[in-house]
Amino acid sequence: MNLIEKILETNIINLTIVLVVLISVVGNALSQSLASRKETILMNLAEADKKANEAQEKLRLAKIDFENAKAKADELKKQNQEQAQNEKKKLLAFTESEIESLKKKKQEILELSYGQQKKELIAKISNSALLLVKKRCNFDSSTSEKIANFYLNLWTAS
Repeated sequence: MNLIEKILETNIINLTIVLVVLISVVGNALSQSLASRKETILMNLAEADKKANEAQEKLRLAKIDFENAKAKADELKKQNQEQAQNEKKKLLAFTESEIESLKKKKQEILELSYGQQKKELIAKISNSALLLVKKRCNFDSSTSEKIANFYLNLWTAS
């Protein structure tokens, strides 16, 4: 073998040794770096999953709260409508009662007024009739005294 072949062979061996050392040193560092990076990525994914699950849970709870609030609002609306209907019925009944009361009072007032007018009319007719009788019979104060005494005597005699 000649010298060039020996140098070439030595260079190949040296190159192989350098490559092996380089690969083992750099490979370990690269492998550790990749493992570290992989671990970081896996931790980030786990954290993202955890946050997504928390967000899903919060969303689920928010939906439940929304449904509860909606049901409560519907219940309050229904109660308010029922209360308004009851109040309306009470007011209508009260109004009807007041109308009936006013009608009765009106009728009583009319009957009272009619009675008073009737009494006044009877009194006027009676007075007119008495005046007419006095005029036609030429009654004076002594005549009415005689009639009164006559009726007193009849009454005491019986």
